[in-house]
Amino acid sequence: MGTLPAAQMKSVPTGPNRPRADDRDGERTPMQWDSGRNAGFSKGSPWLPVAATYQRYNVEREKREPGSIYSWYAKLLQLRHENAALREGAYLPLESGNRNVFAFGRSAGSKQIVLVVLNTSPNDQAVTITGLPGGWPNSGRILMASPPAGAPPSQSFVVDPYSVLIASLR
Repeated sequence: MGTLPAAQMKSVPTGPNRPRADDRDGERTPMQWDSGRNAGFSKGSPWLPVAATYQRYNVEREKREPGSIYSWYAKLLQLRHENAALREGAYLPLESGNRNVFAFGRSAGSKQIVLVVLNTSPNDQAVTITGLPGGWPNSGRILMASPPAGAPPSQSFVVDPYSVLIASLR
């Protein structure tokens, strides 16, 4: 969904929902539920215009696309629901050895540790994860990754640009 640019916001008429013209930053456009009239947001007229992209970007369409942001978050919420370390585990501060990569863990006792690695840069980044209690485990498996990736074979590995890696360790 888009944000209504401040310049376009100035052209929105004043009325009960906008009692005075102001110069605030752009505003979020109405929620895009489907490709129908007013993007399914309202049967009436929303006080802000619906984004021009509503037929391409809407909840109804995102639910059908396995690679959509909606699908990613639905899987992430399901993973949290199923995984005790993510749901109620303790936070484990970890070091990645790379200022462009944020890494942390979540643990549910000593037997279940989930590693989360986030590359915030547009380039591949080499990391060496340190700080895991008991050292690097013998095994792991990917729970979620974008783009798809395998489980880190050791504490030193490379992460893709703007990637997210969530792995179960031990």
